[in-house]
Amino acid sequence: MGLKQVVIIEDYPLFANALCELARRVMPGCVTCTQNHLYDAIEYSKRAHPKLIITDLHLADAHGLHILYTLENYNPNTLIIGLTGDNDLIHAYQRQPGDKPFTILSKRESSEHLQNSITLKLRQKGIIDPHMNAQKSEHTATSTEEFGPSFQLTEKQKKVLKHISAGLSNKEIAKQLSISPETVKTHAKDLYEKLNVKNRTQAANLAKQIIEIFRSSQS
Repeated sequence: MGLKQVVIIEDYPLFANALCELARRVMPGCVTCTQNHLYDAIEYSKRAHPKLIITDLHLADAHGLHILYTLENYNPNTLIIGLTGDNDLIHAYQRQPGDKPFTILSKRESSEHLQNSITLKLRQKGIIDPHMNAQKSEHTATSTEEFGPSFQLTEKQKKVLKHISAGLSNKEIAKQLSISPETVKTHAKDLYEKLNVKNRTQAANLAKQIIEIFRSSQS
């Protein structure tokens, strides 16, 4: 039997990597692939036949329930889970009559709830052993390790992001890291590009989500 494939469809690289980390905790030994667009993910899934697809419901090329129904059309035997921060979308789906073929989870829920919900659905689908526990890390994440080993950030960028998420100004970050405020600005600009965000507020909010998810996957 081949390795279990997991597809993550998410256009925020840092959040996508965090979901990959989470998938590897609940499905030890799985192979993860990230895609930015729905139709790229569909083409990949035709070849890979994934056991699990986790998708954001607001992508550049599609949004809403259309994403889930399109994925199901090409992956009828795959567990498909949607993520959204739009509670109105979740409520609209829950009000629909008949069976609910998909699981939609709110990004506003705790990371523990997210992990537990995904694990439960994997067990119900028979994808993982009902008696198997999520794999634990050999050590506790600290400092910049909270952003995970696979995130494509330099150590300095991770430190800047950690301080941004803590609410420090550029001058305060410069003092903490013994660098100039201009260097902090340069690191911040590079961070925004890598994280696909527009400003420090978005970067801070995203970083807090990632830290929470990564900590949950370690527990």
